[in-house]
Amino acid sequence: MTEAQQQVPSERDIFKYWDGTKNRYVDPLKIWNFMWNEDEDVQKEFARVAQNELEATTLMVQLARKWFDIPPYSCEEVDGADGVQLKHTGLTDLEICNVLRDYLQYTNELKKKLGPLPIPSRLLLPQFPGNPSPTKSDADSSSMPNASPEEEPTTTSMPSPAPSQEA
Repeated sequence: MTEAQQQVPSERDIFKYWDGTKNRYVDPLKIWNFMWNEDEDVQKEFARVAQNELEATTLMVQLARKWFDIPPYSCEEVDGADGVQLKHTGLTDLEICNVLRDYLQYTNELKKKLGPLPIPSRLLLPQFPGNPSPTKSDADSSSMPNASPEEEPTTTSMPSPAPSQEA
């Protein structure tokens, strides 16, 4: 048996979050890959969020919803055995900011434990003066962070809501 097969679930590097209905578990590299392969310049947007720009925060909420597959909050009345009850699903924008912030803190700890996380090879290509930055495809000229292997995205800033209340 390999070392990975011998790990108990509590020792595995799995990110856990609440989606508004239930706890969900995800491979942290799955979300990491979504972030690095986004059409938007995520690193730039995180810097704008740190400056408290509403448009950047709104964009990051939309992206986080996509990355974590979490719909916006909704509440509806449903008939139950005990009469009409409220059914809550999804997360509010503030709650999705909390999930993203928790994920970023988790990946920072993961990097301390395991070392740098992988980044797309197109970002590792040498950059020469006068050469355009690598792009996702010829049809898509959206820029990604011009990072070197030593410069992972500085994605640690999200709006700081009121202190979280642990259940």
